Amino acid sequence: MYLIDSHCHLDRFSDIDSVLDRSKSCGIHQWISISTSPITFKALLPIVHQYDGVYGTVGLHPREIHTLSERAIDHWLKEAIQHPKIVGIGETGLDALESSPPMDQQERCFRHHIRMAIETQLPLVVHTRNSDQDFLSIMRDVRAKESGGKTVKGVLHCFTGSVDCAKEAIDWGWKVSLSGIVTFKNAPDVHKLATQLPLSALLVETDAPWLAPTPYRGKDNEPAYMMETAKAMALLRGCSLTDIAKATVQNTLELFHKMPGMAAKDSRMSDGKF
Repeated sequence: MYLIDSHCHLDRFSDIDSVLDRSKSCGIHQWISISTSPITFKALLPIVHQYDGVYGTVGLHPREIHTLSERAIDHWLKEAIQHPKIVGIGETGLDALESSPPMDQQERCFRHHIRMAIETQLPLVVHTRNSDQDFLSIMRDVRAKESGGKTVKGVLHCFTGSVDCAKEAIDWGWKVSLSGIVTFKNAPDVHKLATQLPLSALLVETDAPWLAPTPYRGKDNEPAYMMETAKAMALLRGCSLTDIAKATVQNTLELFHKMPGMAAKDSRMSDGKF
């Protein structure tokens, strides 16, 4: 089995060797470790240097926008994406919790990330908590006025929003990533996403160390547990685990095009030996 954890936070773990070893034993062989601030990006760099299968992103989570001035965002992003193993821009986006920064500040920061994605043609990793319509409004505006004919692609990470929002993003060429929430019995909206969206648009992730899937709820999550999420997706869709693995690996590598596949695993995928 060959899977990619398209969204985790490896800088949050103290024993990365053990975490990755357990992950490999479960069939997860590549990881995209996501930064959310300058501090987490600094912690991420030695990890992507040390581990062959680990790649990273650079971005400001909407709840972390206070950690960098607006004037500094573009310079920081532009410098960071020069690294050969930084494959995406984010985690960025919008968060509508009452404790989050004002939405106008979040939008300005998000637009910085979008402009950099347009300039570099790297994908966005987007967080949208209770903010589907704000996200759609911003992206419709960007696509109509600011993209200059260039595509703007990305992934709605750990998505729990509406099927309609997801389908509109998919029409733009975006992907939708499902997390361990899909294993929860009380998550009918996410179950709808798993069954009603095309498999060609789905990614799978852990968001580790958060959102551990059933049967690990209440524990720190880790990439090894992603197999439970993939199994739940297969059960909901009425397809095989191999179908989920093949599609989500292909979709991840298509979106994060700067990230190479694993040649040996790719050959096993092509001849069906999972």
